[in-house]
Amino acid sequence: MNKTIAKRKTSMVLYTIEESLGNYVLENENSISLDGSISHDFKIKDSLEKSYLDDIFQLVIKATKDTTEEEAIKRLYKLAHELNLFEIRNAIAHPNRAFLDVYWYRVAAIAADPVFECIGIKNIKAVLYSAEEGTIEEPPEGWESKYTWNIPNNLPVKFESDITGLIGRNKELTDLKEKLMSARTSTAAIVAPGGYGKTAVVLDLLKDIVTTAESTKWVDAVSYITLKTETWKNGEFVKLDASSEMIEVEKQIAEQLGVIFDEYIDDIEQAITELADKRIIICIDNLETILRDNDELFHNFVDRLPRDWKIVVTSRISITNAYIYTLKELKEKPAIHLARLYNKNRGGDELLQEKYTQLAKDCHLNPLAIKMTLDLYLSGKEIPTSINEAKSNIANFSFSNLIESLSTNAIKILELIFIESKSSRKLICDILEINTDEAASVINELSRTSLINRSSNETNESYEINGSIKDLLIINPKCLEIRTEIQNKLNRQVTLANEIDIKQKASNLPEWHFQYIPPNIDHGLKLLMNNFSKLRFSKNNTRNERLSEVYSSFKEKEEHYKENYLFLRSYAKLLETMQLKRLAENYYIKATTFSNDMVSNYLLARFYFDQNNFEKSLFLYKKLVEVMEYIEKDSSLIPFYDTIYQGFFLSHLYDGDYQSVLDYTKKWQEENVFRALFGTYRASAYKRRVEAIINTEFDETINSLNSATKILDDVFRTDGYSQASCGQGYKIIEEVYYCLRKNHYVKAYESECLQLLNFCDKHLINIVDTSRSKDANDIKFIVSAFIEITIKGNPFILNRHWKSYSQSSFNDAIDVNEISGDHTLVHVKHVASNPKGGKTNFLFAECINHKEYFVHFNAIKNCDWSDWLKISEDTELAITECEIVKGKTALNVIASYLVNT
Repeated sequence: MNKTIAKRKTSMVLYTIEESLGNYVLENENSISLDGSISHDFKIKDSLEKSYLDDIFQLVIKATKDTTEEEAIKRLYKLAHELNLFEIRNAIAHPNRAFLDVYWYRVAAIAADPVFECIGIKNIKAVLYSAEEGTIEEPPEGWESKYTWNIPNNLPVKFESDITGLIGRNKELTDLKEKLMSARTSTAAIVAPGGYGKTAVVLDLLKDIVTTAESTKWVDAVSYITLKTETWKNGEFVKLDASSEMIEVEKQIAEQLGVIFDEYIDDIEQAITELADKRIIICIDNLETILRDNDELFHNFVDRLPRDWKIVVTSRISITNAYIYTLKELKEKPAIHLARLYNKNRGGDELLQEKYTQLAKDCHLNPLAIKMTLDLYLSGKEIPTSINEAKSNIANFSFSNLIESLSTNAIKILELIFIESKSSRKLICDILEINTDEAASVINELSRTSLINRSSNETNESYEINGSIKDLLIINPKCLEIRTEIQNKLNRQVTLANEIDIKQKASNLPEWHFQYIPPNIDHGLKLLMNNFSKLRFSKNNTRNERLSEVYSSFKEKEEHYKENYLFLRSYAKLLETMQLKRLAENYYIKATTFSNDMVSNYLLARFYFDQNNFEKSLFLYKKLVEVMEYIEKDSSLIPFYDTIYQGFFLSHLYDGDYQSVLDYTKKWQEENVFRALFGTYRASAYKRRVEAIINTEFDETINSLNSATKILDDVFRTDGYSQASCGQGYKIIEEVYYCLRKNHYVKAYESECLQLLNFCDKHLINIVDTSRSKDANDIKFIVSAFIEITIKGNPFILNRHWKSYSQSSFNDAIDVNEISGDHTLVHVKHVASNPKGGKTNFLFAECINHKEYFVHFNAIKNCDWSDWLKISEDTELAITECEIVKGKTALNVIASYLVNT
C-alpha cells in the first residue's frame, strides 16, 4: 500500500473517531463526574479541544458509568492501548516520524468495533467504508497538530544515533524510564566510560518521553543542555561551546526553560519561582566537568529545585544522593549489528561477518570506538590501524583529562588493578601500604569515574578495569611512570612469599603447629603470618616490643582477614599472650566457626585449659578424641595426636575426674602408637587419687601408688623415658616421698614401701636426666629424704652412690668432723653481686647466735673459683680463725672451710 495514501486514510478515520468521541462527551456532559483520574486543568466544555485522546476516552468511560455500555467502552479503551492508537496519533502529527502500514490496519480495527454503534456513534463505520473504497476526505487543516502530546522540550533535531538508531539498549531505556517515572527518584545519573553512548541513551530516553501520551501524566516539559567540549561527527572531533562552571550551567538552564515555555526568564531563581508548579525534567549531559572540580555546587543546585522537578545527568564520574545507572559496554551481537549497520549507512562496502565480529571485539564492544574505526576505515586506512587510532582518539577524548585529575594513590590502584585482574582491598592495602580507610576512600574516588568495575561474592569484593579502557591505559604517560613501581612491589611480594615457603620447608615445622604457614594462602597473609611465626610464646621468651609490633599489624589487617580461620586463631594467640583473655576467646571461637579443623579446635581447648575452665576444655578435647578414633593415624601427625590426648587426660585429672581416665586407659597395654602415653596418664590418675585419700584410706593409697609405679616401670622398660612419662614419674616419686614421711605407712606397709623405694632407686636418675624442668638439686632433695627412711633393705642407704647426692656438690668440701681444733659453724646469709650481675669475691655469713661474719674468697682454704660460684644462701662454712675490725660490726674471717653437713 502506498504509504501516503495509508497515512491519509488513517488520518481521516482517526480524526472521525476523535471528533465523534468528543461530541459524545459534550452530549453527555451531565453524566460525567470528575475525579483525580482526569488531568487537573481539564474543563469539559471549554477545554475539550485541548485534551488528549487518552483523556477523551476516560471521559467517555465516565459518561457510560453504571450503564450496560461501560464495560464495552473499557474494553475498547484497552484495545486502543494494546494497538498503540495514541502513538499512531503522534506519528501522524510529526512529519519526521516514520509511518508504518500497520498503523492503518490498527485504526481500522478500532473503527470497525461495534461498541461505537452501541453508544449511538454511527458515522465512524461509514467513514471507514469510504476510506476502504478510496473516497478520502481530508481532516480539517491543522488537525494533526491541533493537540499533540509532544511535551514541550528543546531536544536536538538530530541525534548522535540517527545514522543507525540506538542499538542494543532497549533494557536500559525501559529501566531508566521506569525509574524516572517513580516519585521517589528526583536525581538520576547515567554513568559510564567515554564512548559507551551515554548521550545517545539519554537523548533517546527523553525523545521517547516527550512523544509518548502516557508521559503527560507526569511530565510538563523537558530541558536538555550539554557540557561536552567536543564530539565525534562525520569522522572527526568537533569542538563545542560548553559551560564549565555551575553558575553558567544554571544560567543556561534558565534560558532554555524560557524558550520552552515562551517566557522571559532572567535567572534560575526566577525559573524556580515561576515554574514551581510545573513537572520538569532537566538533563545535563557530560556533568563530570563540574563534578570533578566541585560537586558540592551541583548538589546545592539540586537542593534548591522544586519538588516535582527531576534531574538526569550523564557522567564518567558517579554522583552521591542519586539513582546511579551504570551503563555497560554493548553485548557482542548488538555491537556486531551496530558495526554492520553503521558501515552500510555510511556507504561502506559490505564486510565479511568475521570482520565485523573481530572489529567489535577489538574495540571492546565500545560503540564510539566501533564508529571511529569504521570512519577511519572508510577514509582509506586499514582496520587494525583504524582500531589503534580510534583507541588513541578515545583516550584523548575521554580519559586523558580524567586521569590527570586523579590522586597519585588512585592512579597506583588503577595500575595495580590493571596488572592484577580481580584485585582485592587486601592486595591494594598490602602493595600500596595504606590502611583500610585510605583504600576505601581512593576506591570510591575511582568508582565515581567508572574506570573500574566492582564484583563481589559471599566472602570478598574485587575490582577490575573496565574492558574498553585497558588498552587506553597502556599508552597514558602518567600511568607508565607508576606501573614500574607497582610491578616491582608485586614482584617483591612474590619473592618474599617464596622465601618464606623455602625457609619453612627447611625448618621442618609440622603442618599442625599453630605457627605453620600454609603455602597456598595469599601473599599478604603469608607475610603477616611470617612475622607471627618469629614470635616465641614461652612465658619468659616473648619480647613485649616485638609482640606489640605484630599485634599492630594484625589489628590493621583485621578487616581483610576477619573470616580467615588462620588469621583469627593467630590473632587470638597474640591477644591471649597480651592478657586480653576475653577477646582472645572470641577470636578462637570465630576461627572454629570459619573452619572446623582440628588445630583451631585444639587451640581453643588448650586456651580453656590454661584458663582452668576444664569443663569447656574437656568438651572440645572429647570431640577431638572422637575424631581421632575414626581416622587413620597419619604418622606425621602422631605428635599432634599425642598432644591432644595429653590435653584430654589432663582436663579430666585437673577436673578431679580420675576414674574416667582409668576407665579410658584400661586396655593401655594393647595400644600400639599411644601405649606409653596411655600408661603414663593411667599412672598419673592413680597418683591423683592418692592426693585425696592419703590421710584417710591407707590401704587404697598404698595400692594406688604401687599400681602407678608398676605401670610406669613397664612404660620405662618397654617404651623408654619420654618427656611426658618422666614428668609424671617425678610427680609420683614426690607422692611416694610424702607418703613415706608418715611413719604409719612405713610401719604398717613395710614391704609395699620397699617396693616403692626400689622403683625410685631404679628410675630417679633417668627421670631427672630426661625431664627438662628437673636437675641435680631435685635428686638431692629426694635422696636426702629417702635416706632417712628406716626400712630394712632401703636402697638409698645400701647403695653408696646415693651418698654423693645427699652431700654438697662442692669439689673439695670436707666433713665437719674432720676439722681439728675449735671452729664456729656458720651459714651463708648474703652473696654480694657486682653491677653487671656477676658474683663479687666476698660474702656475709651468720652463726647460730646471729653474729655476722665477713668472708673473702681467699679466706676459704678448700674453695676454688668454680666452688665459689656454687655457693648460695644456707651453704655452710666452718670458721677456724677471725678478727675484729674497728668500725665494722661483722667479724673479718681469716680462715674457714666448705663443709658437708
